Parts: sequence; structure tokens; C-alpha cells
Amino acid sequence: MMLLLLLMMMMIMMMMMMMMMMMMMMMMIMMMIKTTMTLLPAASDDDDDNVHDKWIVGIMNESESVVNETRLRVTQQCHYCQRSRFIHGRAATY
Repeated sequence: MMLLLLLMMMMIMMMMMMMMMMMMMMMMIMMMIKTTMTLLPAASDDDDDNVHDKWIVGIMNESESVVNETRLRVTQQCHYCQRSRFIHGRAATY
């Protein structure tokens, strides 16, 4: 009887461990996806403000003051949108 109980406990423990592992894996994958999403440039060029907002969020963690400071600091402007090249992070093809 005691052996059976022990076996059951072991099984439960194993199940718990498996669950934890799965959760961890899911979290890691989610994090990876999130980071890649923020780092990738926005594909659509139809509304440029949105594109820049996405880039800013990706690079500067959503802090508007930091973005403004950066805009002041980086003097090289691209005539395509009057924002510094560093912020919207595109190749210098303008």
C-alpha cells in the first residue's frame, strides 16, 4: 500500500515538472516573438506616422521625452519625413 502511494506521488511530481517546463518554454517563445516584433520594421508605408511610432516603441521603450531628446541630439535629418534617420531606423536611401 505504501509503495503504491509513493508511486502516485512520484507520478504527480513528474506531471508538475512537465507542466512547469511547458510553461517556461511557452514564455520563452512568447518573449522571443515579442522582441522580434518590436525590432522588425513596419512593412506598410501607407500611414508613415504609424511606422515611426512602431520604430520608436521598438527602439526607445515608449518614452516620448527620450525620443524628443534623441531627435534633438541626432542632427542628420531625412527629408522624407523630417525625422532623424536613427529614429525610424531605415537605410540612408533618401
